[in-house]
Amino acid sequence: MWTNWRAVTGAGVLLALVAAGTSGLAVPLVLIGQAQPVPRGAGRAPPLYRVDLDQDPAARWAAVVADFKADTQQLIKAFLGSVPLELKYLADVVAADLDTHLPADYGAELLGISKTVNASLGDIVLLNLIYDVTAFCTGIIANDRNGGLWHGRNLDYGNTMPQTDMLEKVTIRVDFYRQRQLLYSAVSFAGYAGILTGWKPHQFAITVNERDKGNFINNIVSALQELLNGGKLYPVTMMTRLAFEQDTDFASVVSRLSSAQLIAPVYYIISGNQTDQGIVLVRTQYKTLGTNQLDQKSGKWFIVETNYDPWMPPPPGDDRRDPAIKAMNSLGQARLSLEGLFNVLSVPPVNNNHTVYTAVFSATRPATSKAVIRDSTEQQTKRFRALMP
Repeated sequence: MWTNWRAVTGAGVLLALVAAGTSGLAVPLVLIGQAQPVPRGAGRAPPLYRVDLDQDPAARWAAVVADFKADTQQLIKAFLGSVPLELKYLADVVAADLDTHLPADYGAELLGISKTVNASLGDIVLLNLIYDVTAFCTGIIANDRNGGLWHGRNLDYGNTMPQTDMLEKVTIRVDFYRQRQLLYSAVSFAGYAGILTGWKPHQFAITVNERDKGNFINNIVSALQELLNGGKLYPVTMMTRLAFEQDTDFASVVSRLSSAQLIAPVYYIISGNQTDQGIVLVRTQYKTLGTNQLDQKSGKWFIVETNYDPWMPPPPGDDRRDPAIKAMNSLGQARLSLEGLFNVLSVPPVNNNHTVYTAVFSATRPATSKAVIRDSTEQQTKRFRALMP
């Protein structure tokens, strides 16, 4: 019997968001089709949903969003309550003619979400774009000694702890089916129609990291304006979703994501199912500026990507890269495993107060994955209170 499973009428999207806690946590695996409980204080497994891509796009998210309706409404108030009215106006203009600016299925899904949540379509469009351009993350891809690859990530989000806590409440696992066959899996937020993190059995895995090139408001304005100016550019995580639904191997997905025309800069982190099939694409909206690739022969058995170009040093105030590299070197390739990579992603400051969840998975071992909602700020607050006299 599957546990913690809820059927969803149709297709959806998700992402893999991830984050880490303290090293050495003994957290059970979350296997595809199964969500096992996680010990108190170590985080918890996200609820697991099944999405059927053969169903009506407008109904695909209904069962998921209904379960998280109140939390999604709270998110909209928290995230959109302080944005300029001009920004909401731009979102409403995009929403008024959504099929012109977005692929038909994507627009229909957002419309269905808005009706279930009882929110304006413009607010749902804006919320989805905010997820696209404001998430801070740590992604790692690595060769093991047996010809396989591991892929992991932390998803950090929120300028304040309450934002992080609210996102933890809507974090979900999703398995996407087509013609009754599992097509791909992801970790995502309820009500989000893009994919930040996902894996396709025996083919490839992708995580998406924000490439910060401006302040929050300017990034969103730019994304909305690009959608309005011709509709030829894709939201970055919608392009990820298209890759999962249409591409069948590492080479094809790298080709697609290298040349896609996007509404915002991004880092695409891609792993395949063979040794050295691992690459980071450093993207502008229109082209790939550079790449960072695995190279086993030269000793480059892993890559760490945060939110900064790999050829530039990370800023002193946000150096998650160097601690992650140090932890990977300490782990060593011989000990690389799902649990080993999870523990690397649990090392501070790779794991921090804004980490929403951690996910570890592998296209070469699709039956084994692990996703944990960190409950970071709630749990830390409880620990601090327990220590107080």
